[in-house]
Amino acid sequence: MSNYEMGEVEERFPFDQLVGVDEVGVGPIAGPVIGAAVMLDMLLSTTGIKDSKKLSEAQRARMSLYIRENALCYGIGEVSSQELDERGVAWATSQVKVRAVRDFLDKHDGSLVPMLVVDGTIRIPGFREMLQATFPKGDNRSWNIAAASIVAKEHRDKIMREAHKEHPDYGFDKHKGYPTKEHKQRLREFGPCSIHRKIMRPVKELLDEGKSKNRTARKRLASDRPCT
Repeated sequence: MSNYEMGEVEERFPFDQLVGVDEVGVGPIAGPVIGAAVMLDMLLSTTGIKDSKKLSEAQRARMSLYIRENALCYGIGEVSSQELDERGVAWATSQVKVRAVRDFLDKHDGSLVPMLVVDGTIRIPGFREMLQATFPKGDNRSWNIAAASIVAKEHRDKIMREAHKEHPDYGFDKHKGYPTKEHKQRLREFGPCSIHRKIMRPVKELLDEGKSKNRTARKRLASDRPCT
């Protein structure tokens, strides 16, 4: 059991403008990775802001709207499934935070250079002019990081609900691309679609299986040809 306390990060840096940064969607086998960078107005209520995984879908939607309407500033980053296939999961996890912070800075008034407080243990590359601190389980320790997790999660869920309209066979509106039993069953039934991640194991195994069958079929065709 952890000894972390929500808000301890803000108490540690009481005089700094903090930007919480978090990402969601690393584990799914379909859809994008989404990052968010959020600077809360700490004079407003933080009631209900917590790790997005601890909120119901309705609570996340409500809190995401509250955060986006009341935050001093926020930014969103996205890495597509195609980019993830090309560059890998580690790159996508880092790059999506870079893009979220860049989007934040594009919107920020620039009056003061804020400090980045990042979920996890790895600093975000490319922002040497900004102070950074990393916090394992940061979405349980910082209001700003938790807010980022909520905004990112709700943004990604919306994308996956829209993906369901284009690819209704997979149930993306329910599992949001995570490798549930139902998702894997439908994946085997219908094959991968354009937003499935080809390097993720269930999808890769299915594609490799298909390649193996094709090679076997070609060998059979070759052996069946009459000699001349």
